[in-house]
This record gives sequence, structure tokens and C-alpha cells, in this order.
Amino acid sequence: MFSGFVGEAKNYDGWFGFLGVLLVVAAATATAFFSFYQLKRAGRQKIAEARLDWSDQYRELAVELYGLLVELERLMAPGKPPSIRRRRLQLEARSIAANLLMMVNPESSDAAASDEYAVEADLGSRLAKVGVSLDMDYVRRHRKVLKHNWYRIKTEF
Repeated sequence: MFSGFVGEAKNYDGWFGFLGVLLVVAAATATAFFSFYQLKRAGRQKIAEARLDWSDQYRELAVELYGLLVELERLMAPGKPPSIRRRRLQLEARSIAANLLMMVNPESSDAAASDEYAVEADLGSRLAKVGVSLDMDYVRRHRKVLKHNWYRIKTEF
């Protein structure tokens, strides 16, 4: 009885062959699902790393801009003459503010949108107070491009 069982196990035309093929197909399917899951997880990890990098960059820009605004307020005190240093700081504040404003998206539909709108309004008033003008149409157009690129990248993962 046992020799017939072993003999049939070596013959792949019967049930053992069918079960062997089913096991190979099941293993291949499980491997495909597992690798798909791992790729999705790696994509989410990449997005999380990008958000952390964004957060660090945003924090550095905000601190740097705050220092510039404080210095500009000091240089614009009544009785201070216009200086080249003040103009240079205004140009630097404009470029940092443009970078900072491209990183926020008050037109989105998430909970942070109202806070980002408040940041945009506050920053605009602070810049105006120290004599820095910024073309918000330009910033909003490029912010939309960045937003579309970000969503495209997110859907690829």
C-alpha cells in the first residue's frame, strides 16, 4: 500500500501533480500579493520621508524669515536712513517668503487649510509692514503646479 502511494507521488500526472501545480500557482500568487504590499508600503514610507523633509525645510525657512523680519523692522525704525543692507534684506525676505508660501496650500480641503490661509495672510501683512511686495498670483500659479506634481507622485506609489 505504501509503495503504491510513493509510486504515485513520483508520477505527476495524477492528483499529486495537480496539487503540486496548485501549490506552485498559490505560492506565485502569494508572492505577487506580498511584493505588491511591500511596494505600496515602501511608497508610503517615501511619501512620509518627503513630508518630514518638507517639515524640516519649512521650519528652517520660517525661522530664517523671522530673523530677517525682525532685523528689517529694526532697520525701518523712524529716523533710520534707507540703506543698501535694508534693501538686500528685503530681497532676501521676498525670496524666502516665496519659498515658504509655495510650501503651503490654503486652497486644499483638509484641516490645515485654514491655518495655512492664516499664515499666508499674516505673512503678507508682515511683509508689507517692512516694505516687501510679493506677487501672490505668481506664487498661487506655481503652487498649483507643485500640488499637481505632488498628487501625480502620490498616485504612482
